[in-house]
Amino acid sequence: MSNLFLDNVKKGENSWFRYLITTFSSWVLSSILAGILFGLIIVSYFIFSGNLNSNVIINTMINFESNPTVFFLITFLSFIISTLIFFICVKYLHKRNLLSLVNTSKGKDSSGKSLSWIKRVRWKKIIKGAVIWLIFLSIVEFILYVYAPNSFIINFNIENISLMILLFIIAIPIQVTFEELFFRGYINQAISLKIKQPLLIILISSLIFSIGHILNGGNNLIFMIENVSITFIVGIILSGFTLVDNGIELAIGAHLANNFFAFIITSSEGSLGNFNTIIQIVGIDPIVELLFSIISILIFAFILFLYKKEDVLKALNI
Repeated sequence: MSNLFLDNVKKGENSWFRYLITTFSSWVLSSILAGILFGLIIVSYFIFSGNLNSNVIINTMINFESNPTVFFLITFLSFIISTLIFFICVKYLHKRNLLSLVNTSKGKDSSGKSLSWIKRVRWKKIIKGAVIWLIFLSIVEFILYVYAPNSFIINFNIENISLMILLFIIAIPIQVTFEELFFRGYINQAISLKIKQPLLIILISSLIFSIGHILNGGNNLIFMIENVSITFIVGIILSGFTLVDNGIELAIGAHLANNFFAFIITSSEGSLGNFNTIIQIVGIDPIVELLFSIISILIFAFILFLYKKEDVLKALNI
């Protein structure tokens, strides 16, 4: 039994070199271009501000993650370029419509009239995915608070939070959309050309997804392990959403909510950036936090499985 969403891959050209060029261009080439553009912007800023101290300029560029504005700027530049290059590659190399990586909707309605991409995207699914994930993260945060209330520091600075939300809105939706198009759409469908077992497809794509996020744990080894482990499990859940629902909208919503929580609501010491979120968690044993996070998300995955058992088994061809 085939999966409708994975079958979308048959609508285009699938020579191996097309995947190589698309992946390299979307990630490596785009990063180089974004880095060059970012450097030009930073240098121009310091020139117009009258500060030509080369050490300050270099330090700003190297330690971009410590400054939220600079961090979100490079994030926006990188992923807007990645998305544009990815779109071009999908359209002209693979000769496919980008929406074939989003869902299985038809390009025309029952009367034969062409539908715009806005009508073909299931926006309510995005909202649903975000709400589900926010509820899950809130419950996990509450349980952790009950366990270690003294480790929670409230840092509600309305001016800072407003700026962070604005920067988030500008940069993160494009980042999340690109990652979901690439990992849950492009990679899952590409793997399905060679591997027909959906569960194995999910595991492989989730492993690639987690490795790609290894540096998000900062320089702390425990946080790196925690980040890779959690990202791997989250990748499995998001790919499960995608195959069960025949589209990436639920995954986009959940991913957006997850990043909103990480950048705005709560952060742990040692994580990338460690921005001034509303809640900061300090003093908890990293091993305890790692085990707690993994167990929580596994329980969440199990609950989702029980809730959608028949649909999940059908999507996995079990």
